[in-house]
Amino acid sequence: MTICLTGDVRTAWLPEPTASANAESMGLAKLTDLNQGATEGFPVGWYVATKAWAKKYPQTLAAFLDALRQGQQIADSSRTAVEQAMQNLPKPFTVSPAIAAVMSIENYPLNIAPNIDQQRVQRVANEMLQFHMLKTKFEVSSMLSRP
Repeated sequence: MTICLTGDVRTAWLPEPTASANAESMGLAKLTDLNQGATEGFPVGWYVATKAWAKKYPQTLAAFLDALRQGQQIADSSRTAVEQAMQNLPKPFTVSPAIAAVMSIENYPLNIAPNIDQQRVQRVANEMLQFHMLKTKFEVSSMLSRP
C-alpha cells in the first residue's frame, strides 16, 4: 500500500500490518496498489542462501522451506488462522484484532531453484539497469542454482 502523509514525508510504501495500522491510527489515505498493472507480480524480495551455507546446513534449509510451505498453505486456506497468529505475536509486534481483520495478506512464492521463474526475477535486474542502479546488464541465472 502506498499512503499519503503530512509533514516532511508525503508518500511511503508500507508493508502489512504497518500500512493498515498507520491508516487507522493516522487517517492515512491509500494512493495506489503497487501490485497491479505494470507492477503486478513484481518481485520485491527473496530468501537467499549461499551455496556453501546450503551445503553445510541442508537440514536447516529443508526445515525452513517446509515451515514456509506450511505457513503459506495455512494463510491460503484460513484467514482466521492468520488473524489469530498476528494477534498472538510477542510485543511490540502484536496486531490488534481490528487491524488483523482488514490487513492484506502477503503471498510468499514457494518456488525454489530451478523452479524459479527466471524471467520474473530478471525483470528486477532489467529495471535496475533501466533506472541506472546497475551499470551493465546482469543475468540473474548466474545466481540461481538448486539447493
